[in-house]
Amino acid sequence: MSITPAQPVPFRQVRPNGRLHEPSVSDSDMRMTVLCHVFVSLSGFTGLLFLVSVVLWLEGKKRSAFIDDHGREACNFMLSMLLWGFLLAITGIGILLLWVPVVLVIVLPIQSAIIASNREYVRYPMTIRFL
Repeated sequence: MSITPAQPVPFRQVRPNGRLHEPSVSDSDMRMTVLCHVFVSLSGFTGLLFLVSVVLWLEGKKRSAFIDDHGREACNFMLSMLLWGFLLAITGIGILLLWVPVVLVIVLPIQSAIIASNREYVRYPMTIRFL
């Protein structure tokens, strides 16, 4: 009768790209974080999809710290882009730059969804931490 050692619990590690990797995240938690980022990206076309991302975050934050971190980051990013867009819209020269937040809302969440699918944490640039 041989005793086999228990599987070691994988620890967080910092990858060469500088991001924190969380190998113990389940597949369902990883998929939920990817969906949070994807719905933020799609909300560039309609604001109602942003509410889906908020609901996913609020539902999953009790279950996993990974979902809580990604959902909070995605919501903070969208709120920040709404604020930056509003500030650009009320300034005269800012109207010419109003396309910048729209492009960022489409591109950055897709990039963050890919990062989340690798079970890594992500931070959006130009984001104010409201939540």
